[in-house]
Amino acid sequence: MCSECPAGFLLESDNQCFLLEKGNDYLIGRSSEHGKSHRYINLSDRSLDEEHCMLRILSCEDIFILDLLSDTGVTINGNRIEPLIYERVRPNEEFGIGDSKAQIKYIGCSALGQQMS
Repeated sequence: MCSECPAGFLLESDNQCFLLEKGNDYLIGRSSEHGKSHRYINLSDRSLDEEHCMLRILSCEDIFILDLLSDTGVTINGNRIEPLIYERVRPNEEFGIGDSKAQIKYIGCSALGQQMS
C-alpha cells in the first residue's frame, strides 16, 4: 500500500494531532518561535525542550526517533533511548516524549485525502 501513493502518518500526542508525510524529518519540541514551520511540531508540554527530538519518516516500516540531548528524554516501551542515536518506532507503538505519550498511525491514501480536505 505504501508504494502505490504518498503515505501519510498521524502523530497523536495527548490532545494534539499532526499530519506527517514520508520522506521528511520533523523537529519536536515546545517553542513559540518555531511554530511557523510545518516541519516543527510544537507540543504543549512544559517538560519538553525547545528542540527535544527528531522524527524521521522514511517509509511505512522505517520510522525513527532521535533524542536531541533533551532534559526529560524519549522512551520507547518504557525504556529511555540513548541520545543522538536513531531508534525505530513502529506504527501504533506508544512512546514517551518528556511527560507526554505519543503514537504514530499510518493513514492510507483515501484517509489522507480526507484529512487534507
